[in-house]
Amino acid sequence: MTTLIELTDIIVEPTRLRVARLTLAAGMTVVLGDNGAGKSTLLDVVGGVLRPTQGAVSLLDGSGQTTAMSALSPQARAQRIASLGQRPLAAPGLTVEARIAQGLMPRRGALALGDGVRLRARSCAETLGIAPLLDRPLATLSGGELQRAHVGRALVDDAAEVVVLDEPFSSLDADASDLLAGALVARAARHHIVVVSVHDLDVAIALGGRALWIDGGAVVDDGPVRDVLERRGLRVVDDGEHVGVLRRRR
Repeated sequence: MTTLIELTDIIVEPTRLRVARLTLAAGMTVVLGDNGAGKSTLLDVVGGVLRPTQGAVSLLDGSGQTTAMSALSPQARAQRIASLGQRPLAAPGLTVEARIAQGLMPRRGALALGDGVRLRARSCAETLGIAPLLDRPLATLSGGELQRAHVGRALVDDAAEVVVLDEPFSSLDADASDLLAGALVARAARHHIVVVSVHDLDVAIALGGRALWIDGGAVVDDGPVRDVLERRGLRVVDDGEHVGVLRRRR
């Protein structure tokens, strides 16, 4: 299993991202920052879908073996890294079940919806609260339902060692957000590398773990989520029952 992802001397032109060195370990990493700060670019580099102009991305496994991201075929990369971008595309006639099952194709090939695949897709859908929608075409779903179907495609393969999700909470209501946060925290607890960008700072608190604050294409803060938020001038309030983030008035 991949235990570390290392970024070294990364540059993505034109001035979209510059990272001298960044190591991502097993567990949760939440990527924060304003619109246009470079969060999506960083996640694309980590997920291997964008090759940097300069620098190297390496995967290190538990035995100490290092593999360059650039040396992996698209299929081999997809077997190790499950990723979801901000604008996922899928045929509108696909059912939710078929869309989720697509996440197993890098490992199993062009698969039919056999019993094993259906079982895994249903389990993932139940985790995300969309099991009643499995037979529905994507075109019939609400925005939040569709987003959860896309997320299910990224989470269905438990054997993927790394999960990289760009704004997976967009369009989700509070209950759906709680279900997804729980699924991601559980995945991170199983010693997978989970990297998630979010805008909702309350969601960032719920995810916990490590936070990277991105600004101007650079990592300008790195540490536990609460510490990073407070260093950015935000106040984390916890009354023992509710946790939230307060912003200063402008």
